Amino acid sequence: MLLSACLIAKDEEAHIAGCIASLHGLADEVVVLDTGSSDRTVEVAREHGARVEQAGWDGFAQARNRSLDLCNGDWILLIDADERAENDNADEVRQALSDDERAIAYRVRFELRTGLTPYLRLRIVRNDPRFRYTGVIHEVVDRSVQAAADRGEGSIAELPLTLRHLGGDDPMGKADRDVAYLRDACRKDPQNSFALAHLAALVAKIGTREQAEAAWLRAIEAGRRKQAPYERYDSLSFVGAIEYRLARGESADDCIEEAASLFPQNVQFTWHLARLRMSQNRPREAADLLTALLAQNGAPQENESFGYDERLFGEAGYDALANCRFRLGEYVEAERCFREAAEAAPDPAPYLAKAELCRILR
Repeated sequence: MLLSACLIAKDEEAHIAGCIASLHGLADEVVVLDTGSSDRTVEVAREHGARVEQAGWDGFAQARNRSLDLCNGDWILLIDADERAENDNADEVRQALSDDERAIAYRVRFELRTGLTPYLRLRIVRNDPRFRYTGVIHEVVDRSVQAAADRGEGSIAELPLTLRHLGGDDPMGKADRDVAYLRDACRKDPQNSFALAHLAALVAKIGTREQAEAAWLRAIEAGRRKQAPYERYDSLSFVGAIEYRLARGESADDCIEEAASLFPQNVQFTWHLARLRMSQNRPREAADLLTALLAQNGAPQENESFGYDERLFGEAGYDALANCRFRLGEYVEAERCFREAAEAAPDPAPYLAKAELCRILR
């Protein structure tokens, strides 16, 4: 058997049939580990051809790893009930899995939600006991795979497969549960910047301003104590702290400067730094940053763990660059950028008016 698809589920009656259907022609088997559903998840999954096993709940990573143990394929596709595989090229994907003797895992294109750029996530692994999940929530298999790759035991490649996520954020009803899991993880490992960042994000939703600020600072401090090279997850605490402060109308200048220096490939930090440079009347530096940002064109990056606002590579990005060029007196380039912004904008009129002004001034 070439490819198993596996997932854990609880009360996913509304989603699981569509997930299984999207795997037809791609996976040889679909394995569902149900962890205590009270709806028809088990029945629906079996009706649609999945092999279903049931187990008690002892944690996210533990359940994920138990589902891996149930798989029979040479390869395992990791998927959730609220995700869909777009498998128009299933034959190509399967052929690649059959032919590649060197790879131990594959990244695939992942679309989190409309309005965000896609990014690459490690979602196909060899059926091998070396590769197991870690983490209390938002658990990942990446670390065990990367450790094997670092030891020279195989490569991590890319496959032309897209997984699309249907849902939004986790319901607030799960917040108390997740906070308890994360606090326990942080007590056991005070330097776990991944868990600290997710704990801070939850505290920002349900706690006070003072509690949220303290949680973000704790997460950032854990990242500071690590030595480069940083994991991509280490950037999450900076992302959250910056967005939290800006949303409240507070200054995040120091955080932006530090994050941009630690994670120079992170587009979100580049964007914030460019805006900061404009506010400091340093348009040349801002223009250079924005030019580099726009050159990426929202392409999926293997070292990212989240998508970016698509407008950074369209309306917002070109508008910001146009304003830099205008302030520098570079009216030809400013006009071009305003016209690019107009093409990407729902309402192009304001940008076209600005482009016309640049045409007159040049």
